[in-house]
Amino acid sequence: MSISDIVKPDELSQIIACSNALKVYESMINRFSSSNEKAEYLRLKKGIAQELVDEFAPFCIYAYQCHGDSDKLMKYYHDTKQSFDGEILSGKGELLESVEITCAVDGHNESVRMERLNKKGMVNAFGKVKYSGKKGNREFTEEEVRTVSNSQIEAHYVELINHAYLKKKNKTGKYDGMILLIAIEGYLVKELNMDKIVSKLSLNIDKFGSIFLININSRDIRKLTD
Repeated sequence: MSISDIVKPDELSQIIACSNALKVYESMINRFSSSNEKAEYLRLKKGIAQELVDEFAPFCIYAYQCHGDSDKLMKYYHDTKQSFDGEILSGKGELLESVEITCAVDGHNESVRMERLNKKGMVNAFGKVKYSGKKGNREFTEEEVRTVSNSQIEAHYVELINHAYLKKKNKTGKYDGMILLIAIEGYLVKELNMDKIVSKLSLNIDKFGSIFLININSRDIRKLTD
């Protein structure tokens, strides 16, 4: 089996019990742990791995954390032409929520960060990664060990979250009444940082039914709207 077939699109699109959502996600992620080549494929978010981490993971976290104590179901739409990414259904299959998912991330910089990690074996967890050259043939500048303050971490994620939110908000009429999940990959975000990040956000919910912030790494979730 090729690495690109480790997780197949129809697996993402299956109807899953919300109470079992995290187990299903973990079983998929664990398939990449059997070799360095597979782990690298996941880190670099090649192929379906990007969708698995950036969209399917936060949806599973939301489904389990907010609906896992019921008989509700989740349905994710892979590569869909619909105007949303997933649905929460009743145990009888009735539509309860339409869900849109976005990942607040500097995609290029994080891709370069994972390239450096694969090539050098280590990389700073925060800030821009310095390099020269093009993808696949980059030369990386030696990094200095430095201290990062909590306020720097918070400001960084506030900027990413606001940017991700505005991209969705500006699509007039497309997401009215939906649940919006904004995901972050917060390796450095502890619970205290998460609370401070939330306190510095001011998101208008005129378009969405509710907005949730999800840290994929810690599986921490915060509702950003009343």
